[in-house]
Amino acid sequence: MPAERCVGFVLLTAAAVLTIACGAPELTSNVAQAVLAERIPLIDLTVVDVWSDGIRAVARVEVETPTGPRELDAAFEFRDSGWVVETLLFHDKSLGVEEFQAALNWDLQHHTRDLMLNLSVANQVMHADTGHYASDLMDLQDEGYMVEVFLLDAWGNAFVYGTDQGTFTLVSFGCDGRAGPAPPNQWIDAPCEPDLILTDAGFSQSPTGRRAHAW
Repeated sequence: MPAERCVGFVLLTAAAVLTIACGAPELTSNVAQAVLAERIPLIDLTVVDVWSDGIRAVARVEVETPTGPRELDAAFEFRDSGWVVETLLFHDKSLGVEEFQAALNWDLQHHTRDLMLNLSVANQVMHADTGHYASDLMDLQDEGYMVEVFLLDAWGNAFVYGTDQGTFTLVSFGCDGRAGPAPPNQWIDAPCEPDLILTDAGFSQSPTGRRAHAW
C-alpha cells in the first residue's frame, strides 16, 4: 500500500480492541531502556522484553533496588514527541513516574540510614578497642572492623566524614548530592534533599519515620 494511503486499522477480538498506528516507530528494548534511564536515573535497570500494539507498549524491566533485584512492568505510550513512559506496575501497585521516584527516594533514604548506622557501629567498636575513631572511613576496612566499607550512600554519592576532638561526623547530602537545604520542622519522610547527619551520639538530623516503601 502506498505510504500516502497508509491508515490505521482495527483488529477486533473477544478480549480487546487492538489499534495499530502506521506511523509509530517500533519500541525496541534499547529505546525503552533509554527512555526509562532518562526518567528514572536513580537505579540501574535493564529492559528484558517489550510487547507493543503500535501506539502502546509494555516493557518488562529488571531493576537493582536497595533490597536486591526486582522485576516490574513499564507502560509506554507513543505521542508526537515519541515514546513516553506512563506508569510503572509491580505487585498490585500502579504508580506514575513521579510517585515511583518519590517512593524510590524514601527507600534510598532509609537504606542510606542503615549504611550510616553500620559504619557507626564499626567505628564505635574501633573506638572501644583503640581509644580513637577512624581518621578515614577506609581505616574501618584496613583495620579489620568491616569486610567492605561503605564509601557511597544509596544514591551513589560519597559520604562526608570527619573527626574533631574525640568525636566523628558522618554526612549524606541526600538525593540531590548537595549540602542542604534545612529539613522541615516535622521531617517524617519526604523531602529527600536535606542532609542526613550522624555523629558518635547518634543521628542529629534525620527523618523520624517513613511511608510504605516502593518494593
